[in-house]
Amino acid sequence: MTGEELLALDVLGLLDPEDQAELAALEARAAVTRSDRAELEHAVSLLASTVESIVPPSGLRERLLAELGGRERFAPFVDRVAALFDLAADRVRSILERFDTDDGWTVMYPGAAYFDLEGGPALGDATAGLVRIAAGLPFPHHKHLGEERVFVLQGAFEDHAGQRVQAGQLVSMPDASEHSFRVVSEQELLYVVVVGEIEFEDGSRAP
Repeated sequence: MTGEELLALDVLGLLDPEDQAELAALEARAAVTRSDRAELEHAVSLLASTVESIVPPSGLRERLLAELGGRERFAPFVDRVAALFDLAADRVRSILERFDTDDGWTVMYPGAAYFDLEGGPALGDATAGLVRIAAGLPFPHHKHLGEERVFVLQGAFEDHAGQRVQAGQLVSMPDASEHSFRVVSEQELLYVVVVGEIEFEDGSRAP
């Protein structure tokens, strides 16, 4: 979503807490200004004074988010994903559209899937990919064979040590580190990853 869309949802009280960090970052860079916020709040106040108080219909927030989402919902993250994958921004935009399809995805276990892709030369022997995991699902305990870098695009997860990572955050796990995690957001967890391999407790490896 654009800064204007995030600000509009925030003023209306509809902004997901997981998007608050992205809006705060835009405001810190002056991409969204106090003047923008003041003008929008004034407009909303004037509009509210002209209509009767009503109870919003069920699902309004979800429909607004859907309208403001679509292919552009990852736009604020394109540059950071491009740097992570060592790919051009236009290429990354087309890659992120894969989240809206089922073609080419490998099922890891019910509710979790991985899309393998080729990153730029800076990745060396590491692989790049997209991951999606249904709300509430765990990811089993595993060991990292090589450094793992994860950037979350949607949702949030919490690892066994209580560390919470949500949309807009990058987390790095060093070689030989181990952990497990669970999706703790109501939304499906979507993230991009650069990793060597991971090894599960039964000895199997991925990707």
